[in-house]
Amino acid sequence: RDVEVLAGGFRTRDRAFEALTKQIKQFPDVNPKHDPMARSVYAWEAEAIAPSFRDERMTRDQILAFVYRMCGDFQIDPPEVIFVKNCPFCYFNRCEKQRPIIIVGERAEFLNTALVLHEVAHLLTDLASPGIDNHGPIYMREFLRLLFTYTTFTMDDLRPSLRRHRIRYYAPE
Repeated sequence: RDVEVLAGGFRTRDRAFEALTKQIKQFPDVNPKHDPMARSVYAWEAEAIAPSFRDERMTRDQILAFVYRMCGDFQIDPPEVIFVKNCPFCYFNRCEKQRPIIIVGERAEFLNTALVLHEVAHLLTDLASPGIDNHGPIYMREFLRLLFTYTTFTMDDLRPSLRRHRIRYYAPE
């Protein structure tokens, strides 16, 4: 059987993403110039959203079913969802020549509804403003819309914490 060599000389996706994980750990700043609201959004999520899902741990099948359900509800093509065993975080990656990818690190602290909504919000944001708004007002509009659609959160629940963290957002439709 032929062996496909991925970018960087890796033969499997897991190995390639494990190497990427090590590289990302070398960059301690999660507030790059192109994503100035990232720290605030992560702090807001930790305070206002995460406690509601602290005891939830979704399986691979549940994550996939949830992503496909949301994409069906919004009538968009689903991203490729890649599960990486030795990766402690999750992220969305826009791909120019193929479908977008959601990387799900199986060692992530929280594999729950909030995390899946966070990553799908990146997908919806990218459809609205490709490569422009990582955790900014457009992203927050999409994330809030998903929260209101798929959880019991309301704007009245979240408005005080959004103000406290100085998070800018457009009102969800």
